[in-house]
Amino acid sequence: MLLETVLAIPLLVMVAAALGWAVSLGATTAAVGDVARNAARSIARGDSVEVAIAAALDGDLAFVITVAESEHAVEVAVEKAVAPPLPLFAGLAITVSQRATVLREWP
Repeated sequence: MLLETVLAIPLLVMVAAALGWAVSLGATTAAVGDVARNAARSIARGDSVEVAIAAALDGDLAFVITVAESEHAVEVAVEKAVAPPLPLFAGLAITVSQRATVLREWP
């Protein structure tokens, strides 16, 4: 009985870490979407790209942001890499990305 418990505990810890990472991926996806929408909305309202990105990032510099502007719309793509919590799975980082397109507002 003791041997089975000793073998099961590391497995349970890995499963718990994987579940925590899955929740972290969901939260990161929501944050990436918020950054994309806020930056696109701000640029569409007439703010400069630098000001809009700085306001949307709110100090977190781990995002990769790409802005594409046209005459009628602004598209912002945001990416962020999420590494697993256990060093054993360090090579399994996942990149979460979101895209937001907003029509320009004309004064």
